[in-house]
Amino acid sequence: MNKMTPTNFPVYLDAFLNKYLPEERNCSENTFKSYCDTFSLLLQFIRDNEHINAERLTLEDFNHTLIERFLGYIEKERECSISTRNV
Repeated sequence: MNKMTPTNFPVYLDAFLNKYLPEERNCSENTFKSYCDTFSLLLQFIRDNEHINAERLTLEDFNHTLIERFLGYIEKERECSISTRNV
């Protein structure tokens, strides 16, 4: 397995989705799918708006402003209310 470093976001995401959620949280299939869908939307948003591909994404790329912009995108562009945006 790849060593986890602050610049290796894909490794963290893979560990979260494929180890933590099923093994530590014992989450349902629907919960797992919801997380996958949300991260997919987030990664597409970052690619399209920040011009950073998932493979080059680092933890330092995530900040309050980015998350607020993503949540705004979910609300406005995807027409999800605050209570249904699942993030």
